[in-house]
Amino acid sequence: MKIKKEICQNIFRGYDIRGIYEKEIDEDTAYTIGLGFGSHIKSIGKTTCIIGQDNRLSSPSLCNALKKGILDTGIDIVFLGTCTTPMYYYACIKLKIYSGIMVTASHNPKEDNGFKFAFDESGNCKGQEIQDFMNYIL
Repeated sequence: MKIKKEICQNIFRGYDIRGIYEKEIDEDTAYTIGLGFGSHIKSIGKTTCIIGQDNRLSSPSLCNALKKGILDTGIDIVFLGTCTTPMYYYACIKLKIYSGIMVTASHNPKEDNGFKFAFDESGNCKGQEIQDFMNYIL
C-alpha cells in the first residue's frame, strides 16, 4: 500500500467518508485515511482505537488497508471483525475506547463503502470535523 496523493474530495460527506469502491475509495485511500486517523488521535493523546467492518464484499480489503495505516502510526487496534454499526458503538462504550472507525456505507448501494469515525468521547465526526480531517489528510 502507498500514500494516495490524489484523494477524491467528494467522499468527505456530512456524516462520514463514503464513495464508490475502487472508483472513489480504494485500498490506498483507506491506508492514507488510516495514517491520518492514527496520527490525529495520537496527537490528542490516544493510544488505542476500535475498528469494525460490515459485510460488504469490499470491507475486508479496505479494513486491512485502514488497519495497516493506523498500525504504522503506532496506535493499537481492537478489531471487532464483521459486525453491525450498533455493535461497534456498543463496543466503544463497553470498552471505554471512544476513538474508532466502522468500515461501512450504511444503507447505501453495495458498490459503495466508507468510514464512520470518532476521534474521542465527543462522538462521530460530522460536518466541519470531517472537512478539517480531509484538509489534515491532504
